Amino acid sequence: MQNSLIARGPELAAVERLLTRATTELAGLVMEGEPGIGKTTLWEAALATAPGRGYHVLSAQPARSESKLPLGVYGDLFSTVAPSAIQQLPSPQRDAFEVAMLRADPRGLAAGQRGLSVATTTLLRAISQTTPVVIAIDDAQWLDRSSAALLSYALRRVPDVPIGVLIFRRPGDAAQPPLGVDVAIPPGRFERLSLGPFSLAALHQLLVAHTGKAFSRLTLVKIEAISGGNPFYALEIARSLIKSGVQVKPGERLPIPEALSALTGERIAALPARTRDALLIAAVALDTSIDELARVAGTSIAQDLDPAVREGVVALEGGNVRFSHPLLASAVLARANAARIQEIHAALALTVRSDETRARHMGLATEGSDGAAAEALEATAEHARLRGAPVVAAEMLERARELTPPDRGDDAVNRAYLAARCYAEAGEWHEAGALLEQMVRTLPRGSARGRVLQLLGQVRAWSASFPEALALALEALEEAGDDIPLKADIELDVVFCSLSLGDLPGAEAHARAATALGESVGSPGLQASALAILSTIEFFMGQGVSDERMGRALEMEDPFRPGPTQMRPRFINGLLLLFTGRLDEARASLVEFVVDAAERGQEAAIPMLSFYVVWACIWAGDVAEAGRVARQARDVAMLNDDASMRAMALSASALAAAHSGASDRAHADAGDALALMQRIQWTLGTVWPLWALGFLETSLGHPARVDALLRPLADTITQLGDVDPILGVFLPDEIEALAALGDLDTAHRYVAWLERNARRLDRAWALGAAARCRGMIAAAGGDLQSALGALETAVAEYQRAGMPLELARTLLVKGQVHRRNREKRLADEALREAVRIFTDAGAQLWTERARTELARVGLRPRAPAELTQTERRVAELAATGMTNRQVATAAFLAPKTIDNVLGRVYRKLGIASRAELGAVMARSDGPVTADP
Repeated sequence: MQNSLIARGPELAAVERLLTRATTELAGLVMEGEPGIGKTTLWEAALATAPGRGYHVLSAQPARSESKLPLGVYGDLFSTVAPSAIQQLPSPQRDAFEVAMLRADPRGLAAGQRGLSVATTTLLRAISQTTPVVIAIDDAQWLDRSSAALLSYALRRVPDVPIGVLIFRRPGDAAQPPLGVDVAIPPGRFERLSLGPFSLAALHQLLVAHTGKAFSRLTLVKIEAISGGNPFYALEIARSLIKSGVQVKPGERLPIPEALSALTGERIAALPARTRDALLIAAVALDTSIDELARVAGTSIAQDLDPAVREGVVALEGGNVRFSHPLLASAVLARANAARIQEIHAALALTVRSDETRARHMGLATEGSDGAAAEALEATAEHARLRGAPVVAAEMLERARELTPPDRGDDAVNRAYLAARCYAEAGEWHEAGALLEQMVRTLPRGSARGRVLQLLGQVRAWSASFPEALALALEALEEAGDDIPLKADIELDVVFCSLSLGDLPGAEAHARAATALGESVGSPGLQASALAILSTIEFFMGQGVSDERMGRALEMEDPFRPGPTQMRPRFINGLLLLFTGRLDEARASLVEFVVDAAERGQEAAIPMLSFYVVWACIWAGDVAEAGRVARQARDVAMLNDDASMRAMALSASALAAAHSGASDRAHADAGDALALMQRIQWTLGTVWPLWALGFLETSLGHPARVDALLRPLADTITQLGDVDPILGVFLPDEIEALAALGDLDTAHRYVAWLERNARRLDRAWALGAAARCRGMIAAAGGDLQSALGALETAVAEYQRAGMPLELARTLLVKGQVHRRNREKRLADEALREAVRIFTDAGAQLWTERARTELARVGLRPRAPAELTQTERRVAELAATGMTNRQVATAAFLAPKTIDNVLGRVYRKLGIASRAELGAVMARSDGPVTADP
């Protein structure tokens, strides 16, 4: 059931908890939410799941018209009860039940409510003797009183009977829950949840699933705003847009579908005229205070709004007016005269205190051209961009361009360019591209056109094609002429496109040109980016990291300089920290960058940044965190029309899924990422999904598939000569596959490349990988002693690198070689340590492989060995279920020390998990030796 609904994981988990608990005792769950929020969908999902869990379901879905009918819900609930259960009732109770169900006429004295209540209690007990029961009621706010009384009576008398009570209803008085379940169900067995609105990512998934159409992010944001995240309303709006074919432009309101307009319009139409006008002022003003609204209205607006407050249309909170739902504000605006709305904007422009709000109202109050309003909008747009609202800024700038007088053509062009830049910054590539293409067609040759071509190239790089982006950047370079600052800036774009297409020499030449131009114009921010990207290229080309150059780049960096995130020195520094194995520093730096991008509203940068955070987490052995980061990146990327960022997010998801063992997700996401990267011809980017796929197939034990995926890439990389081994991060998986397939000559050639570059630059991760590969090749050739020597080296290098998963993979191979060498005890020790590391990391497929190898060794678990006082103390604490941090606190040791101590304990006891530790310590009273 967990994957059957969109964005309802916590709610589905609550249903699962109820179904688990109710197998042995009475338990309850109430879910509350407004109409359209998805209560019925959840209710149906629960009903579909319960029979498969062995439950007998008693369900009802009352309507408003039935709320006054006696026993209306009761009859629906018990209509499916088998006759055999009814026959178990004593005769008076059975008669009362049959009469209540309208299956028999009353005879003699009426049984009354008490007789039926007792019959209900007996019947629930009878049904639950053979199977647990779920009582599921949707729209419980329409539950009739007589049915509620009967159920409440029965539930209070069956606390130890396996019954789950599942109630869905609209929000109401929390002090009077339906059926009185808070009284009927013992404390600790009752849960209440409120169904909140959908997030933007969840709405995107919902609309794609139900309409087959992916809306632009701009339209999606507007759908979310007007629907309030209500999935039913959002679907109605989306279907209406599709049916009408309306293309929503930036700054325009969405049209409200007729069904929703009628739903909300009735509430508005029933209010007095003065109240409707006060609501219109509030809807036009948005977040303006009541005092400012009163000055616009010229009346006591609070009094005028009082009927709307009583009807729940608005609330007066903290000196402001808040509509109870965004649809109501939209309904008020939809009913209003355009001239009246414009008049209110004009009045607000003279009243409000905020410069940004004043400029917005000025722009919306004006017809034709107005230079002053255009200038005010342009100034406030920059403030909006800097505070992390680039789309709002773009809409202001587009309106400013419309208001620009005809004789100010240069201002109009500049405002259009700035609007496109804001759209690009927000990842709204379609809007940015449309503006820029129009400008390219109309502008004369020169630096102004070169600037537009440059930005269009950046847009194409992320949304369409890297070769096209490179062509646009080179054309922009020609147009720049004598504009040296612009030429220097464009050179950086040429560098990025060249790198993405795998042209390291070309990238280096343009990076040096950018550096020289940056120095000549005295632009520290531009020079910083040029120095940083040159450092990256030299790093890839095997020249290491110039700490002096990167230090200068970081000192000169301008955090507010426009441009792609991948050109920022701070980001580049984070990458170099990751590539050189300084994992803690890299992870902290990159996470900080993700947070900063989110705070600035730069969503387009988050998927790429997150990919490298995922990489750092995996190398550090934190697979769970890698999965969390990847899911967030995927949600963000799916909301943006950005092929490259979507590909990066899918690659991150595939890499995390492959390491956790979620093979279906890894296959799907890596395949989609690879298709996107091939579509935009991002040569260098294809490495990431191929790496994920190669690792997954390695995990699954499919060497032929690994070789088919990675050999073309391996041939290309190993022909580069002296470069940094990070370019071959996927290579260890290919070499392992070749050893398994018996192609030892090719394996030797690849490992020689890896080893040579690793030694020259002292890359611990690559030295460990090369040594493990040497060990596997030697083992494949039958030289087990040489294999063990190489594997010992690999263990040491991976310990130096701080890469637990790769260490565990090495221990797995080492255990296999020891077993082949008939060294069972050593094999057992290595494999148990591998199992422990894989299990702790959450690497499911590798845990299973290591356990299988451990079983092949065939040693019985050892009796408890002598532990030192410290080891026994730590073991006893860990066996109680404490976390390592809690054990460290209790034992007065450092958290890292606990890992080492537990490792020794596991080896001495011949175990691999905490579950085994608990069992061993429970039966152990062995000797304790003094700490050395």
